[in-house]
Amino acid sequence: MYRPLFIVILLLLTACDQNVSFTLPTNLPVDIFAAGNFEQIQPSDNRHKQLHHWLENNKNGWSTIYATTPSGGVLVRAGDLRLQFFGTTAYVSTSDGILSKEVKQSEYAFLILPTDTNQRGQYAHYIRRTGRAASRPHGRYTEKKI
Repeated sequence: MYRPLFIVILLLLTACDQNVSFTLPTNLPVDIFAAGNFEQIQPSDNRHKQLHHWLENNKNGWSTIYATTPSGGVLVRAGDLRLQFFGTTAYVSTSDGILSKEVKQSEYAFLILPTDTNQRGQYAHYIRRTGRAASRPHGRYTEKKI
């Protein structure tokens, strides 16, 4: 008796995939935080175009989550876009809440920072540009107005 009801509920839940309309400003740089490093990808950079292409190809198949996202991974910010990659999951913050989607790590590998990044210079540039300092207590980025 309960089995058919369970199957119907399961089908309804899996049918709740959402489409997301991403907006990546073509004239603004993209801020990337990964493994304690900060980098800014300029609009002229090929990775900016790759991210735009990834967003265009991944508008479908997002699901609402009712929990906080994990700390760490690759954080992407540009204008109103707030995107996080963690393992095999992508998260996006929208006005409707947080959505997630399964992805392959190879899909966002182009965003991962090289280990020889000059973090101090780029971090100083970030502070000058935004007026915000990002710190990493307990492995998470937080922002504070300075």
